Amino acid sequence: MVHNGLTYSFTIQQRISIDESVCGPLYVCLKEPSGHMSTNVKKKLFNTKNIVLTCSKSGKLTSSLITYWRVHFLIPIIKSKTLLLVNSLPHQTNPDLYKNLKNFTYRLISPKTTLIIQSLDVYYNRQHKKNLTSNI
Repeated sequence: MVHNGLTYSFTIQQRISIDESVCGPLYVCLKEPSGHMSTNVKKKLFNTKNIVLTCSKSGKLTSSLITYWRVHFLIPIIKSKTLLLVNSLPHQTNPDLYKNLKNFTYRLISPKTTLIIQSLDVYYNRQHKKNLTSNI
């Protein structure tokens, strides 16, 4: 994403139920060149319960960040039949992530179809990304 001539890269993951209600916090991964947030950035962060903020060198979720998301965000909500639509990024498609989960099914979204079928990216996440960069 480009804002005021600067490039920002980040990933947003949000859970939305079949009845279109937002479930739990927004999971945001920022791009940080070192892969870690500096002490200065940590001091200036606005802390809130409805956003979990992390970072990686690319701004994309790594295997360890996906594993963290699985443990802290996905598993706690699986109480009845759950379907997860998974982006085609390699870290999210690893079958081992979803092994041994009961009442759970996942399906892969075909690569390069974001603008066509990934409505969260088009209609929901875009608004979050616009709000994030408007404050920079």
